[in-house]
Amino acid sequence: MRELPRVASGAALLLAVAVAGGCGGDGSGGGSSRSEGVSAKQQVANYFAAFNRGDGAAACALLTPQAEAGVPGLSDRVESPDCEGAIRELSRVSEHLRSPQVAVEVTGERAIAKVRNRRPPYQSDVLLQKGDDGWRIAFPPALLERYTTPPGIRSELEEHGR
Repeated sequence: MRELPRVASGAALLLAVAVAGGCGGDGSGGGSSRSEGVSAKQQVANYFAAFNRGDGAAACALLTPQAEAGVPGLSDRVESPDCEGAIRELSRVSEHLRSPQVAVEVTGERAIAKVRNRRPPYQSDVLLQKGDDGWRIAFPPALLERYTTPPGIRSELEEHGR
């Protein structure tokens, strides 16, 4: 029996935040320009790149203050009390997405980025907020944590040489 990677998804919380914040959007892009969508998309790509490198300073600089404060609570495996240290720790215990597909819908000062990946299987939504200094991630992507299978049982990740 093979176990699949565990995705700690915050989709329910993200939807609650999106509905409460009025950033639902009807898909028409109401009032948003293409350049705003590209900018938000680039911030998500920058976050994944920094996360994959374990660069806590760069990753945390892309977050809103509230999101930055919440990073140490994203996993039970984190011992660091600050965002930068937590990102370094999370990068070591999480599967890295090399080329995720990111689609962004911008509605005013908020955007939702839908992140999808085939190998390893992954999907998460990212909430972004636009401020005076540009787009910041208000709700980071879910983690895809590595895990250890019972002795003698190979995991799907091991089979793919990870």
